[in-house]
Amino acid sequence: MNYARHLYTFDEAFGRPLPFSMSDALLVFFLHDLEKPWRILVDESGQVSNREGLDTKAAYKEFREAKLASYGLELNAMQFNGFTYVEGEIHDYTSKRRVMNELAAFAHKVDNWCARGWYDYPKATGDAWNGAGRVRTS
Repeated sequence: MNYARHLYTFDEAFGRPLPFSMSDALLVFFLHDLEKPWRILVDESGQVSNREGLDTKAAYKEFREAKLASYGLELNAMQFNGFTYVEGEIHDYTSKRRVMNELAAFAHKVDNWCARGWYDYPKATGDAWNGAGRVRTS
């Protein structure tokens, strides 16, 4: 979320208006992994696994959408596209038209870097980013 906030400000500084608000970007980025508290299990030895029935991308998507509906949360069309494609177009990719909108592309950029570039941050101790820390360090 912090990186999304900083990147939004950076991208906006180029002088081209972004067709979505920072609030939209943070909402989509926050919601895109909504299933994780229910999906991820950690046993006594620290081994991580997925809860049965929540072990495919399709199952994650179905769970997230059901959770939004159960809370009565409705996304507008731009937000829903961002929410749907934050992890890429995958099976919906086509060279004939753009599938992801700008919000989805932004969220994908943030997610990709966080998952592949800064996957091990914040550091358990001594992280250079002021105020960074982990909830669980083991």
